[in-house]
Amino acid sequence: MAQSFDAKNLQRFVGAVDRRINPFFIGRSDLLTRIDFISKNIGLEYRENPNSNPAEGSTHVIMGAPGIGKTSLLEKIKLTCIEQLNDEATQFKIIPVMIKDPVNLSFEYLNKRIHNTIGELESDISISRVKESMRASLQAISSISAFEVGIDLNHAMENKPLVPENHTILLMIDEIQSIPADKESEVAKVLLRLHAGSNGYPILPVFAGLSNSSAVLQQIGISRLGRNVERHLEPLSLSEVKESVEKFMTYFHVKTNAGLTSEWSTRIGGMGGWVAKARREHFGCFRSGVAGK
Repeated sequence: MAQSFDAKNLQRFVGAVDRRINPFFIGRSDLLTRIDFISKNIGLEYRENPNSNPAEGSTHVIMGAPGIGKTSLLEKIKLTCIEQLNDEATQFKIIPVMIKDPVNLSFEYLNKRIHNTIGELESDISISRVKESMRASLQAISSISAFEVGIDLNHAMENKPLVPENHTILLMIDEIQSIPADKESEVAKVLLRLHAGSNGYPILPVFAGLSNSSAVLQQIGISRLGRNVERHLEPLSLSEVKESVEKFMTYFHVKTNAGLTSEWSTRIGGMGGWVAKARREHFGCFRSGVAGK
């Protein structure tokens, strides 16, 4: 028996704040694959040599106009990581840590978010040994905050807690364009430490923000980004829009037919192109770092 139209949840979805993954996420597969690949390479290098600096200069920056789907993408990455944590067949484990308010970032705040993530992820992980290794990994990297309060770096590195083998921490920071353009701020010191390799820990920093994010990072000293790590999100392709519309119809039990669904998909896809053009024209100043002028 066909389920009735879910008007209540559709109304909730439309009225919800656009800061989370939608239940019919589509696209960005190349970026999802790349971040997964880089994360696992960092974990592999760390396993082979814990004294190396596997994540140095690996910072990724995801940029785009408001509403293009940056936050939703980060949430999708987090969800994928959790799915892999619960998959016995996945050898390498990627542990997602999310920070949504970088303007408040400090070593103390980073330490707090890492510890809070332990509790947040424990309810999402069903395998006991993975819970234990996740907890051990995050407790180990929380020690990076200590290096700003007077501990001798060389001595601390010799005795630093090790992250369990085959683990990488994926540290995702949203709204990165909101950070102060001040090299002396603690926010800058934290981000520079992450970009420099986090004292040899397997941590991949992924920053997301408006199209001026690279310029903002340059102002605090992060100017030597690697190849293909700066990504400007573009609107979904028409085929992706159509797939998303079909999933939307199914998710909310909308009664329709293939022809009408295709027509709506085409119209929405065309509208997306027009909106993207308008956004590029309106927010083009962000690419050159002159937003607000």
